[in-house]
Amino acid sequence: MFKRVIAPAILASAAGLAVAQEPTVLITTVPGLSTSAIPGGAPGEEFSNFAERPFASPSGNYWIVKGGSNAAQTYTVGQGTAFGTALRGDDPAPWNPAFNVGTTFINDVAINDNGGWNFITTVNNATTLARTDGTDWFVDAEGEITQVPGLPNVFVSNVFIQKPVLTNDGRSGYTTLSLDLPAATRNFLILGDQVLSQSGVNIPTNQPSGEQDTIKANAVSAFAVSGDGNTWMTEARLRIQNQFPSGTQLRTVVVNNDAKMQSLHPFGAFTSPIERIHNTTLSGVGDWLARASNADGHDYVVRNGDIIAERGTPIFDGATELFDDGPFADTFFVNVGGPDGDYLVGGTTDNADTARNSVVVLNNERVIARRGDSVTIDGQTFSISSFSNNRAVFLDDAVLIDANLSDAGGTFVGSALLHYDLEAAPTCPADLNGDGVIDADDFFLFLSLFASGDSRADINGDGVIDADDFFGYLALFAAGC
Repeated sequence: MFKRVIAPAILASAAGLAVAQEPTVLITTVPGLSTSAIPGGAPGEEFSNFAERPFASPSGNYWIVKGGSNAAQTYTVGQGTAFGTALRGDDPAPWNPAFNVGTTFINDVAINDNGGWNFITTVNNATTLARTDGTDWFVDAEGEITQVPGLPNVFVSNVFIQKPVLTNDGRSGYTTLSLDLPAATRNFLILGDQVLSQSGVNIPTNQPSGEQDTIKANAVSAFAVSGDGNTWMTEARLRIQNQFPSGTQLRTVVVNNDAKMQSLHPFGAFTSPIERIHNTTLSGVGDWLARASNADGHDYVVRNGDIIAERGTPIFDGATELFDDGPFADTFFVNVGGPDGDYLVGGTTDNADTARNSVVVLNNERVIARRGDSVTIDGQTFSISSFSNNRAVFLDDAVLIDANLSDAGGTFVGSALLHYDLEAAPTCPADLNGDGVIDADDFFLFLSLFASGDSRADINGDGVIDADDFFGYLALFAAGC
């Protein structure tokens, strides 16, 4: 039995700032850096932008992101920290070499575990969903030419083919509408040769309203499918009965046509109804996540129906720092799942240091990245000034996070795609609560973990929590970082 006795001198000697684990910088838009150069581009050609988020294959072995220079947009495909340019907007279209790929291809793109990927562009005035299996190219949908599956003489619109998705067996999916049908029934979610959802026809089951409302439209950005194609998700607007064609529309998280959350209705044990649902995501293995805000202002993150983070709760188990919206309208900005059931939650906190009051947390266990963390590129030191909304994705043993960078004077200098190795040992293991400071809060957290037999108290990693771990942490704490 250990007594709760801590020498003040030891606490004082260990207190100080922790050095956060620095990520590997893959791409930047900061001019003049090695990471700004476009692979295979012209001499001096640099990234001036990259898209709103990276995308990863279901197992995380491949990733892809749209970016480019002032000369051409590009798709960059990577494995781990290695990557290269897969296609440029000024290249001949592989499926129609008489025309260039074009400058209108969109941010959203999908990639599977075989390295195949698809995207949407306009070639020869035709909106086209193009796909490669890594060797050959295919056109999976083309405006006014591709027929909606199962509906003779009903063709997809040339102005609306969006949000590509891709299964591991090579089935392309997308959202579209058809001008060959009345407005109430023309919106579709399609996967391969199957219609997953049609407005005015599909009635999601288990609606919290208790009604049998049909889907009016699907939020384009929220359409997703799992790697095996067995799970699909959308954020739909439902048309309340007896209020067609106008009136209140219920925003609803729909998974395999089953309603999971719905605006204007309370979720779980809450009594205040949901006011907004935003940033729904689906992992490659079928885990769904969503952020919501209630009418009383309470913000939270849901994963597979369970609340995993809330405003006013610790940023992870045992932490004293709390999620808090502070000066922002919403508390959270990241909610994504990974191939092994892992998940990331990003949010603002009540940290008194406003330069460090945003975090990205893994599995409710530890902070992966924090606002104010240092990032070194070509010997120059920058800091993370902010994180972008839901611009994060899991790889098989790492995460990619898009962040904005500032220089030593606090001036914004560009954005960066950062690679965090989840298997790397913590740079400062004594900083148990991940707030960047080694102090008494960390020591008391260790005592709590030690007393409860939590695996995080197994400091020496021998599978047994005993006196060796206690004195091991005492040594780490005293040494500081």
